[in-house]
Amino acid sequence: MRADARRNRERILQHAASVLSSAGPGASMEEIAQAVGVGIGTLYRHFPDKTALVDAVGAHTLDEFAGVIAALIDQPSPGGDVIALLNRYLERAATDAALRFALSAAPREEASLVHTALDASADDLQRLIARDIERGLLRADVDAAAFRAVCAAIVLSMDAPLPEGSWRAVAEVVREGLRPSRPGLR
Repeated sequence: MRADARRNRERILQHAASVLSSAGPGASMEEIAQAVGVGIGTLYRHFPDKTALVDAVGAHTLDEFAGVIAALIDQPSPGGDVIALLNRYLERAATDAALRFALSAAPREEASLVHTALDASADDLQRLIARDIERGLLRADVDAAAFRAVCAAIVLSMDAPLPEGSWRAVAEVVREGLRPSRPGLR
């Protein structure tokens, strides 16, 4: 891809994320093209439909989180890397409707950009999990798939018809459930 096309694509992704975050899933391709300042044809050259655009927005954000995971590998969090990652992810998702929308609307095929981004960070995520288990900060039966399922479940509670912020209570229960059992407790 040419450098100018790559810059255009990056700009489109940033603006699309912003539009989807504020307007939600109802945002049209025309609204996104207008926000980016490109013609609708340019938008469609990069993304054949809204599903492809949403998939790319989600993958772009997950690529950012791969950087967060790498930083945690280099500088462990005293309270646990997995809990720190969960907290950062949830705080981002709570304020980023584009991320929530992208993950919920992303194609389910293994070839989607979201799945590719998840796969790319899976080994590093598993390293964080193994390190926290070894440090006694995380249950021994947690793995990358379980962590992702937990994240998805909490994110779903953010858009449910529940009182605003109730996802925080769900997250606290999940955080407690991720910790190893303490003697005398079941």
